[in-house]
Amino acid sequence: METEGVGEQVTLGFWGTSLTEHPAGVSSRLVDQANLPRVGESVMVEGVECRGYVHRVSIALQIRFPHKVFRIMNHGSGGATSRDVLASAQRTGDRVYGVAACEVATNDVLRQFQRRVDEAVAIEEFTANYREMLRCLKRRAARLVCIGVPPIGWSSDAEADLDVVAANRELVRYNESAAECAANAGAVFIDVWQEFVRAAGLLSGWSLELPARPSARSLWHADGLHPSPDLGVELIASLVVEELARGGA
Repeated sequence: METEGVGEQVTLGFWGTSLTEHPAGVSSRLVDQANLPRVGESVMVEGVECRGYVHRVSIALQIRFPHKVFRIMNHGSGGATSRDVLASAQRTGDRVYGVAACEVATNDVLRQFQRRVDEAVAIEEFTANYREMLRCLKRRAARLVCIGVPPIGWSSDAEADLDVVAANRELVRYNESAAECAANAGAVFIDVWQEFVRAAGLLSGWSLELPARPSARSLWHADGLHPSPDLGVELIASLVVEELARGGA
């Protein structure tokens, strides 16, 4: 995504999982207030774009800094582990970024609990991958930002046997490792985890010990894994915007 206009150009790169990629189908009919489709009517999907928190961040930054032109490079990839994100960071080394932001850990842990052993990434390898990823990105970015991952909300119907409590305990360890790597690399670490736990508890009574699906006001999508397109995405975006705005974007 690149905004139009004349001004100082800033390129922001984002690397991560489906949380960062967040593909969504788009149709102009769905937002045309003078020509909205009727309930039950079909519309043509005109394309698939990366939305989610990255899209919200780009919009918020453009409003806060209208004298700048933001170019957003979303390198997120659904299902990615730290192995994949590291490879992506190494592949996209031909550009200079004003800000490089990364998010990864959920799939490294999730694959362990899904019994997909070959895809799972133990914490020792995760730490090595994360450290190398930051080293790679730091060479080409003026600012380096690490985004922690949120907890898993609950197990979906398709994965009813997933031990969410145990998986979240592991995710805490991976977030802690990522935060330590960030500190050693001189990067900022955004603690999404604590904000999710706090907000989810206040919104619906959700807790790490009882990760049940709430009846309403959820930070997660119906699958219990991805952030909801309103509250969950907004929470992550607001934390990232706050940090980037603090540094003048």
